[in-house]
Amino acid sequence: MKSSNQSLSINNHQSSKRSAKTMFQTKASIIKRFSLSVLTMLLLMVLAFTSQAQTEQLVKFQSVVLNPEFKDVKSRPFSQKRFIFPVKEKDKITGIPKGLSDYKLLHSFADRNQFFYQSYKEGSMAENMYSQMEDIREEVHTEKWLDGVLSVVIGKDKSDKLTLFVDSNNNEDFSDETALTFQLTKTSSGKSQHVAEGQVSIEYFERGKVKERTIPIKFLLQDSTDYESLAWYVPNYKEASISVKGTDYKIALGSNPAYRIGYYYFFYIDLNRDGIFDTKRGSAESYSLSEPFNLGGVGLKIKQLAQDGSSIILEEVEEEVLPKVVVKAGTAAPDFKARTLKGKSISLDALKGNFILLDFWAPSCPYCVNEIDYLIEANKAFENKLTVVGMVGDTDKAVLEAFLAKHNIDWPQVLAALDSEIARSYSVYGFPTQYLIDPKGTIIEAGASLRGDELMATLKKHIK
Repeated sequence: MKSSNQSLSINNHQSSKRSAKTMFQTKASIIKRFSLSVLTMLLLMVLAFTSQAQTEQLVKFQSVVLNPEFKDVKSRPFSQKRFIFPVKEKDKITGIPKGLSDYKLLHSFADRNQFFYQSYKEGSMAENMYSQMEDIREEVHTEKWLDGVLSVVIGKDKSDKLTLFVDSNNNEDFSDETALTFQLTKTSSGKSQHVAEGQVSIEYFERGKVKERTIPIKFLLQDSTDYESLAWYVPNYKEASISVKGTDYKIALGSNPAYRIGYYYFFYIDLNRDGIFDTKRGSAESYSLSEPFNLGGVGLKIKQLAQDGSSIILEEVEEEVLPKVVVKAGTAAPDFKARTLKGKSISLDALKGNFILLDFWAPSCPYCVNEIDYLIEANKAFENKLTVVGMVGDTDKAVLEAFLAKHNIDWPQVLAALDSEIARSYSVYGFPTQYLIDPKGTIIEAGASLRGDELMATLKKHIK
């Protein structure tokens, strides 16, 4: 017969075994749940990575020689009269070829904004002038002085032949350069012009690093007696192909904006696949780089662009992107509702019944300021039949009010920056942009016909 002590010992031993078993099962359960959590996390990471890989597409561009069908070509001047700030090299120019007569040393810049930024930072550009440069993004520029200036010498050689020297290696020394010869050609309108071809190395700043590249250049001289009529442009553009739902489309980066090699603002898609890009601003095939687009029923946008235009990364967007509505003469004007600078509500629907002139502008835009007197004249001449509405770019409200008072501008003003819903709906990519809308809300004129002396003539044609 077992003693009570023996019985208690046995019971304790059995209880300990049960506790150990329970603890083991609990630990095993925890480890199992932890393992499942880790596996789930890894699976989600793999799915996210796979999803990202499926929704992103790397597109590499090739440089294509310009052809007459590609209209987005911008020449850059050498004339100092066209610049608001003197363009010059930081170091002294040497080695100007001997034997040149009646020559002129000219400069232009590859990147206007970088040049202005570095000039401001070194103290050679005044604060009030720099503050007018509304499109400078300081985060993409460097205070270090970059040699992005193009320097040329143009004149007559000993045989009285028009000759051009280009500082192609960007060392501010012309003694190691070979003369370029001009060829006399005809423009599409039949005018004569002198053309020369060469190349030049420039410095640029990209993602925190100073880089250098060589680019092809074409030089155009409209008037052989006026050397400052010399201009230049890059004679190629970037083109690639992408496939969406089994259909191939050609895409292109436009010619970079004036003075800014390597910076692209526009993106083109050959939607109808006719081999020609419609580069007109606001067309169904023309987009700003930040603008989502619909291609084959898929919403896409550019996630990243290499500064030299060599590649982009396209990604699908979750929100619905409708096909682009083309804003031009003959189409319905996009509706808008807003508050004027004075706090009053305004909308396209409320303005219908009169002709409406929408003027997208900014006080810092000299071309816009040039239009003010023409707009004042039109506003007075048709005050009972025409409503002028200013859609003004983002600016300081107090400064804007002072500007309006100074120039006697009394028509309604709505703050509408380039990235605003109103500006986007009207395909506004720069200032000035104008639209004339008839009393029923249809756009009947746009662009150049509403500027300068053309404005009054256009209004008289429509408003009786």
